[in-house]
Amino acid sequence: MAEYHCVYKMEFPVDEWGRPGGMYSLADVPIAEYKMLTRDGVIEAQDKKREMYKVRDVEKNFVRWVHYDDVTVGREADVT
Repeated sequence: MAEYHCVYKMEFPVDEWGRPGGMYSLADVPIAEYKMLTRDGVIEAQDKKREMYKVRDVEKNFVRWVHYDDVTVGREADVT
């Protein structure tokens, strides 16, 4: 299967410095708030019925299901 790079948006718990925290971090720093972050990813699968992509985060390597509306694939993703 070909790799499809993308940019996706998802709400994450963040620490006081704006970094993904909680289970997305190895640091034991309290969660300051929840923010919508834009991150680079690779699409691993799709669920057409629920309109979701299974996206692997490039930097942290975790996998999450993200709605089609929150994923940009292809040339548009390469520009950002």
